[in-house]
Amino acid sequence: MILLGENLKGLRKKKGLTQEQLADVLGVSPQAVSRWESEATYPDITMLPAIANYFDVTLDDLIGMDKIRDESNIEEIIQEYKVNFSQGRVDKNITLLGEALKRYPRNEQLLFSYAASLASCMEKDGRELTEEEIRQNTLEAIKVGERLLESCNDLNLKIGTIKELSFYYDKVGEKEKAIGLAESLPGIWACRTTILDNFYTGEKRKRFLQDSILSLADVMYHTIIPLSDLNYEDDELATEDRIEMIGKMITIFETIFEKGDYYFYSVRMSDMYRYMAAMDMLIGRHGEALSHLELAAKYAVMNDTLPEKGTYTSLLINGLEFDLTDTAKNFTFTKCDELYNKLQWDRYDAIRTDQRFVDILDKISRYRTSC
Repeated sequence: MILLGENLKGLRKKKGLTQEQLADVLGVSPQAVSRWESEATYPDITMLPAIANYFDVTLDDLIGMDKIRDESNIEEIIQEYKVNFSQGRVDKNITLLGEALKRYPRNEQLLFSYAASLASCMEKDGRELTEEEIRQNTLEAIKVGERLLESCNDLNLKIGTIKELSFYYDKVGEKEKAIGLAESLPGIWACRTTILDNFYTGEKRKRFLQDSILSLADVMYHTIIPLSDLNYEDDELATEDRIEMIGKMITIFETIFEKGDYYFYSVRMSDMYRYMAAMDMLIGRHGEALSHLELAAKYAVMNDTLPEKGTYTSLLINGLEFDLTDTAKNFTFTKCDELYNKLQWDRYDAIRTDQRFVDILDKISRYRTSC
């Protein structure tokens, strides 16, 4: 973005000139100078050397090349951050952003991303962090988040910081602070997802509504899964009801992704089928458990073999683009690694020798990184 208007205004004021006086010097109308400074228009390119010479600055200084280069560099840093996060290399992001903030200490996007990296880091140099290391990282993330919250002028970033800070507080045991911040956030009917479609039109409205479908699918997932009470805190809820609740969530996903183009959401499908299998085992439904584990393995493999980019073809989201760097995880192991390790638990001993179970382990073993 050319910063000529902002710089021209600053140079004019530094020289103690009005817009009319500068217009006389340059042989243009005061309205022209006003439009340049508001960046409604720009001077003819042939006038730029004369303007730069008058204020005794370089052309680079006049159009703000240093800041333009800085902003370009920040975009490169953010892109590298996204790639690292999509690969689970959060420890690399802590180093990357820590160094970047030495150069851009007030950049709000870098501060937000740095706090997110600190709070989500679980591994460093291939080893799991200790509980104390995780706690210290989270406390540092809280400091960064609180600092950002005090100075942030970007409304979206401010809301995002409040959301993340509430999780950070909860992580270190400050439950009341977490609740207080979370309660200050707007409800679903006061957010962009449920409002902007009233004002957008045409293709922009269509894409926005499709993006909203994916956002709301995630909201439903993060609502129904807790409601299914996987920790068995509700004594009145039967295991069969818990399984059925998860099944309803799967039906919602199957409706949205009816062509099977789950992309990132394959991780959700794998998890849900694994949850169902675990509960099947509790009530002795071994056949159903094996069927659900086969599907959990199918989607785990799908998640571990995602392309870098893709296009949805399912009716409700047809044409939306998938980009792997838009996803994030805080671990470097694969989904098949995770599923394989969980299948070693005692709860599956009753089906461990079943050929279907052996085949499942064999299938996901091909995509493990920690063999």
